[in-house]
Amino acid sequence: MRYDEPVKAADPCAKPVQIPDRWLTDRDIEQLWSRDRRELLDCGDKVETLSGRGVVHP
Repeated sequence: MRYDEPVKAADPCAKPVQIPDRWLTDRDIEQLWSRDRRELLDCGDKVETLSGRGVVHP
């Protein structure tokens, strides 16, 4: 899937965080990484649930 394609209604995952076209501060990087990581983990949980396997946490 390309990132510029529309997200389907059944797609449980958010698009990756868009990186601004400017110099980033350490704080900007931390916030963008944190948001992207939370969305990725949430996406994994949703995919596991939709697949019927259930959420597995180590």
